[in-house]
Amino acid sequence: SRYASDQTIKQRVGAAMEKFKIWDAKVICKRIDSTLRGNIGLEIDTVLDYRGPNSVAVVVASFPDSERISSGGYLLVEEIPVQQTDVAKDPITPLTESFIPSIIQKQSKHKVIHIGLDKVLERGKSLREEFDTNIKNGYRIIVIDAVTNEDIEHIAETMARTEQLDVIPVDPGPLTAAY
Repeated sequence: SRYASDQTIKQRVGAAMEKFKIWDAKVICKRIDSTLRGNIGLEIDTVLDYRGPNSVAVVVASFPDSERISSGGYLLVEEIPVQQTDVAKDPITPLTESFIPSIIQKQSKHKVIHIGLDKVLERGKSLREEFDTNIKNGYRIIVIDAVTNEDIEHIAETMARTEQLDVIPVDPGPLTAAY
């Protein structure tokens, strides 16, 4: 749906969500482009709308094996902010910024918050506490930094320990696999 209209995005994602409901899928994951192209905010909104008010999306845009990492909320591709790469010149969905929460917030109706690498690197209760606090404060989309596969695994473990909440990984692949 990278270049699709808003209506087409809602139809495609909605049709997939209807099938997941019929299949009684327990875990839903939303894959996104590793350079954040497309209207990922609307895609996330559509998934959250189908899953209901007890759902939250966790966005980890990092794909370390493909040299895409996020730090300080910024997506870096081969150590360069995504807005300074060839991807930024995409004729249909050009990227004019690299700050992930801002990119998503402009496309989404839900509140977006960022959890920094400092909380991920502590590897203790800090990430879990930050995660829980943001959920209690009404954030439905949580963007979390990661620079290594180990960071992503730690985030996935934190998500898996979240009870009584439908947690949806949103990523280019590694978080989904770890979750």
